[in-house]
Amino acid sequence: ESMRAGNAAFELDAEWVDLRSLGVKDKAELRAKVREVLRLVGLEDGIYDLGLSQRITVDSHAELTAQLLTARAQLHPRPRFPWYCPPLPR
Repeated sequence: ESMRAGNAAFELDAEWVDLRSLGVKDKAELRAKVREVLRLVGLEDGIYDLGLSQRITVDSHAELTAQLLTARAQLHPRPRFPWYCPPLPR
């Protein structure tokens, strides 16, 4: 049916990157190689800034959202005095 409609008959969820042909053994090594190429061509900072400007949602990145909330709770400044309770926002 897909081909009759003029679409490709490929699996959308398939692994499309042939790591071996790129000379890397896994995705972590591929990311390192891509970072190195971006650095060599002067795009590392631009791509980093682009990534920081993106928005994430619970629907699209549930695991990342949970990790960020956990990190925020761990990094949140704790009161110096245990008896101090900051006023509630209005």
